[in-house]
Amino acid sequence: MEPSWLTTPVEWSVSAIDVRTGDILVEESADRVLPCASLGKVLVLIEAARQFQARSLDPNQPIGRAPEDAVGDSGLWQDLRASQLPAADLCVLVGAVSDNLATNVLLRTLGLDAVSATAHAIGLEGVTLHDQVRDKRGPGHPAHLATASARGLTCLFARLHRGEIVSPAVSETVLGWLAANTDLSMVASAWGLDPLAHRPADRPHLGLVNKTGSDRGVRAETGLVTVHDRMVHDPVVRSRMVHDPVVHDRVAHDPMAHDRMAHDRMAHDRVIHNQTIAYAVLASWEVGPRSAPEASEPSRTVLEVLARMAAIGGQLTVGVVPTGDGHDRPVVSRASAAP
Repeated sequence: MEPSWLTTPVEWSVSAIDVRTGDILVEESADRVLPCASLGKVLVLIEAARQFQARSLDPNQPIGRAPEDAVGDSGLWQDLRASQLPAADLCVLVGAVSDNLATNVLLRTLGLDAVSATAHAIGLEGVTLHDQVRDKRGPGHPAHLATASARGLTCLFARLHRGEIVSPAVSETVLGWLAANTDLSMVASAWGLDPLAHRPADRPHLGLVNKTGSDRGVRAETGLVTVHDRMVHDPVVRSRMVHDPVVHDRVAHDPMAHDRMAHDRMAHDRVIHNQTIAYAVLASWEVGPRSAPEASEPSRTVLEVLARMAAIGGQLTVGVVPTGDGHDRPVVSRASAAP
């Protein structure tokens, strides 16, 4: 359901699951397929890691950029003097800064058909890379770089965590590239991490591997967050204390009732050890033509979308997720929904 405080209609696809148990932590239109911008680059990294393992592509092989690869926006290679880089270094650039030029060079080298074939072979559903990165999309081009559903992305990252994407080595390699991601502006902004230093050795109590995507009218993030040894309050008890009018009235008229309720809430506290959450949050909305004055970003809608994404991220680590209407939604637990 769209939050009532958004000024522009926004389509959402949201999913988060406990990787170990398969419990659904939050779900909202999880099967809705939306544009996901650079999240599709994860499929390029999977195919690169697969070809490295199969020795059909040498990770040390220098690959040069060509005129047809040229593209602007995100990335560093366009500003570097080196016209060739090792294939593995291109993957590092894609994982760390979502480098568009490196993505196009890799995609030309690997082949879009090969990327799609591997996605099909591993049984990936709900995540599709349609094209290379382009500054402008014309009538003859796919409408979007990539599309995905939140459920498809959470399943993908849960399987990466379990080492099930192609092989344990390929899964580990892809997660290693993504661990260097420097964009923590969306869901991950809630966790207070250093964008330039948030690998496990830098932050032992909270681990993050993520990929973000941004385009006009699109903000998206997916990944894995691992929280070590944290206390969680039962969201049902908390919700009753805050929202149940009978309970609220009893607390207001009986000074001891609050203490009893607080004790009851503490009795429902529990410690979670090393919980890994696979999550995906996608938002898409209509924007005007680039020449329109109201099309400039960051618009109010962008800021509102980012605020809700951060709120979801913050609540994922305490057991309650925001609905956007001023209330909290208790965690949903359905073990049968494991990917």
